[in-house]
Amino acid sequence: MPYPNSRISAFVIIFLICLTAVPVSVSSSETRAYEIKAAFLYNFVKFVEWPESLMKQSRGIITVGIMGTGDFGNSFDVIAGRSVKDMKLSVRYFEKAEDIRACHLLFVSDSEKNRLRDILESVRGYPVLTVGDAEDFSTLGGIIRFYTENNKVRFEINISAASKADLKISAKLLEVAKIAK
Repeated sequence: MPYPNSRISAFVIIFLICLTAVPVSVSSSETRAYEIKAAFLYNFVKFVEWPESLMKQSRGIITVGIMGTGDFGNSFDVIAGRSVKDMKLSVRYFEKAEDIRACHLLFVSDSEKNRLRDILESVRGYPVLTVGDAEDFSTLGGIIRFYTENNKVRFEINISAASKADLKISAKLLEVAKIAK
């Protein structure tokens, strides 16, 4: 046992992430699925490193942007004001792609699939962690894509897209993700 503490830490982190992968029953509403996704977004922030220069400019705030329509309710608002890495999360809703570069993390709803290519293009080269649930999200250059498997919300990570956005994703998060090809 050369690294018992790192094994325990990895187990605890994986366990906590798995807790957010709550089964989504067929009868559950779209709102419940978005509540689960909001919990994932909160946890993603813990395991992603943005460029130091950007974080210094952020003045203690990590902006989570939401684009699209859906039965969100206040699903994403529950993470607003919570602290991660000594920073407060702020949630903003956007309609125009031009405004989203101010985000650290951008969730793009499946309702935006017709504009997805343009949305992702507008943040290409910027340190924005893009997250979405459209089937072709990763192949179009999105970083994290939600999908459902065995009635549970899961996620895949496009490592190449993260690298191009100058984001470092923790190995602990990569261990529990499917890697996009």
